Amino acid sequence: MSVRCVRSGERALIVFDRAEKLNAYNLEMLCEFGECLRRLRDDPQVRVVIVTGRGGAFSTGGDISEMWAQIEAGRIKEYFRRLAGCIERVVDAFMRMDKPVIAAIDGPAYGGGFAIALLA
Repeated sequence: MSVRCVRSGERALIVFDRAEKLNAYNLEMLCEFGECLRRLRDDPQVRVVIVTGRGGAFSTGGDISEMWAQIEAGRIKEYFRRLAGCIERVVDAFMRMDKPVIAAIDGPAYGGGFAIALLA
């Protein structure tokens, strides 16, 4: 699992956990993040959500090596269609969130990682 979602009382912590890739998100990670946000949004016990990255980086955005592999395999259209769906769910979860989301930026936040920080 590349996203850890931990609840402690009224606080929830979402941790991007791909330190070896500076928390660059792949398709699976982005979808997990969206699902975690949705669950926390709907949890009446949670009053605040904190998003951070492990290993000295917040998130360096999309995993370019995964995208390149999809291009080489001839699956780029399907990949980006699925990626767009996950992005839509993440943005929707943020927009419908009725509690504060704090981005605890502890290192680089580039590209889509910067966009996530701005949504918080």
